[in-house]
Amino acid sequence: MLHRFVVAIGAGCAAALLFAVSTQPSLLAMALAYLAPLPIMIATLGWGLDAGAIAGGISVAALALLSEPLSALLFAASVAGPAWALAAFAITPIARYFRTHKPDAPVHPSVGAVVTLAALFGIVGSAAVLTTIIVVYGGYREGARQVASAVAALAAREGTAAQARARRGAPVPLRLREARRRRRRRFRWRAGPTYGARIC
Repeated sequence: MLHRFVVAIGAGCAAALLFAVSTQPSLLAMALAYLAPLPIMIATLGWGLDAGAIAGGISVAALALLSEPLSALLFAASVAGPAWALAAFAITPIARYFRTHKPDAPVHPSVGAVVTLAALFGIVGSAAVLTTIIVVYGGYREGARQVASAVAALAAREGTAAQARARRGAPVPLRLREARRRRRRRFRWRAGPTYGARIC
């Protein structure tokens, strides 16, 4: 029994950490933020509904303490709640939802039903994001322009940082050989074809 709570606590902390890194200006951080529901779903599918619920509650509480309550509420509504509900729907027997069903009916919901519920969650979340963009920026076009500008600036900053890291990480002998090769080319270009004849 104790290991279930340990797993739930670990899953909640992992989900909160994956969502918290989305505040970093990096494409990798944005990609990791999409994995935030995974620990809660794993805890629910592997250790039961109570373990998943505890993991979701711990992740929300951790975000409320680390960042701010508004971010925690956003995480609960967009990540923790849908992740737990989807995993709970997948492992809960159909008899709990429908008392009267055929004896040869499947015990658990089908894959199509789970995918349909996930699509429904996605539609509701997309509608909420679209409504927020329209309300905050005063229109869809202005909001899309602001979001595109922010993403382009983030991509440019990440590319510049990657180039700088690549230059700093180049081995010193390689850079010395490149500098010597450039000096030889410059010397040959200045000397011209008659330089060897003059020496002779």
